[in-house]
Amino acid sequence: MADFKETQTQPSDETSLSYLRLNVGSPSEISQILLVGVGDLGFATLQHYSETYNARLDNVIVIDNNLSTSKVPQELDFDKLIEGVDFLIFAVNLANPEDQKLALSLAKITQEKNILTLGIVSENLFEDQEREDHLHTNLKDFVAQIDSYILLDSKKLLPNLHQSLSKNKILGAFADLAAQSIWILTLPMLFFWGSEFVKLREMLKNSGRVVTALGFAKGENFFEELSKQILNAPLLEGEDLHKVKHAALAGISSPHIMINDFVQSCETLVELTDYSFYTKFEELVIDDKMEDDELYLALIVSGLEP
Repeated sequence: MADFKETQTQPSDETSLSYLRLNVGSPSEISQILLVGVGDLGFATLQHYSETYNARLDNVIVIDNNLSTSKVPQELDFDKLIEGVDFLIFAVNLANPEDQKLALSLAKITQEKNILTLGIVSENLFEDQEREDHLHTNLKDFVAQIDSYILLDSKKLLPNLHQSLSKNKILGAFADLAAQSIWILTLPMLFFWGSEFVKLREMLKNSGRVVTALGFAKGENFFEELSKQILNAPLLEGEDLHKVKHAALAGISSPHIMINDFVQSCETLVELTDYSFYTKFEELVIDDKMEDDELYLALIVSGLEP
């Protein structure tokens, strides 16, 4: 995580709301995902996802968006915004009281609608002690209203970051990691709309803390390289995979990757961990735009302790 993209928005105390509405799946089975960004972290996350990750998947199409840093309009009809949505993902810095307040009110609405909801939340983003004192209460209140969450903790993820980078760089680093998590979550979704959507709901419904990790390799004998990248991923650092509730592996590869290569990559990961965790599913997406012998392997685990 050395080269961070600098975000175009400045950290501030003014709350904003941005969103991307996505159609996911084949023409015969399309479902909707709504990505909601609250405040500066939320806007930067959606901006980075739109620019860097979304174009990588042909079956994920943006059908509506508002990528704006303007204040939340008073006439915003959130009930209408989430109409028809199957899966909603928030990105928010809970250390900002105003952002947390807006995210909490929106999360309560999604809970009433029984929409599968995951929050990607930051912790102590700018080492503001006054805000940090309120964080744990904010986090507890927020996650009580959603099904699961991914926690981005700067003290764990980015040691010494605050001494060497500007606030814009810090914001960009967190947004990149949050956007990557969203992309990882969309990979298995391509398989689960329709009759198998229950698999995704079982994995994320009321599952508490979730962790994602991504590995990339190309060429021959890449099995161990993929596994090492995943096990060294920032969000997995210090995690005990013995305690996961569910685990899933999903991949995206060039047409030249054989399904057996994908299966062996999954098996190598499990063997190297010594965890022997149960995987909820293992699925592979073929991408014609990828170069020869390229494979991304993503790990999703849920049910971790807070």
